[in-house]
Amino acid sequence: MSAYDGKTCAVSFSIAAKGATVGTLVWKELGMMKTKSMKATWDTADSTADSTPDSSKTAIATRIGVAFSGDGVSYDDAAYNQRGLKDQFFNPAVTTAGQPEAWFKLEYESGESFTGFFLMTSWSDDSPEADVQTWSIEASAQGKVTYADGVA
Repeated sequence: MSAYDGKTCAVSFSIAAKGATVGTLVWKELGMMKTKSMKATWDTADSTADSTPDSSKTAIATRIGVAFSGDGVSYDDAAYNQRGLKDQFFNPAVTTAGQPEAWFKLEYESGESFTGFFLMTSWSDDSPEADVQTWSIEASAQGKVTYADGVA
C-alpha cells in the first residue's frame, strides 16, 4: 500500500456546456493550489416500520450530492489558469448559458480520478496584512460525477 502527498493531486477545469462529451473537453490545470477536496454525501429516507427487527432504525440511500472545494495562493501567471476560472465565476460564458459552471477533474497519483460538471457557488479572495493573498472556491455537482478507480 502506498501513501501519496496531496500536492500530487492535479485539478483541471474546462469551460464547456453540461452536455459536452468529456473526451472532447480542453482541460486547463488549476495551479498553485493548497487544498483540493471532493466530498460526497448520500441523502437518505427513513425505511423504519412497525415490523423492523430489534426496534432498530433503517434507511435507504436516495440521492448523492457531490461537492468540490479548493484553495490556493493567488498568482497572476497565465500558466496557473486562476484568472480564467475566476472570470467564469464572475462573468459566466454564453457557453454555459450565463451560469457560473465548469467541468472539473481531479486526478491522483494512485490513478484514481473524479470528473463532473459543477455549479460554482462560492469564490473568495483573501488578502491578509501579513501573509500572501489566497483564493478559494466551492462548487456543487450538476449531475453524475464519474469516479474511476485507476485499476485497469
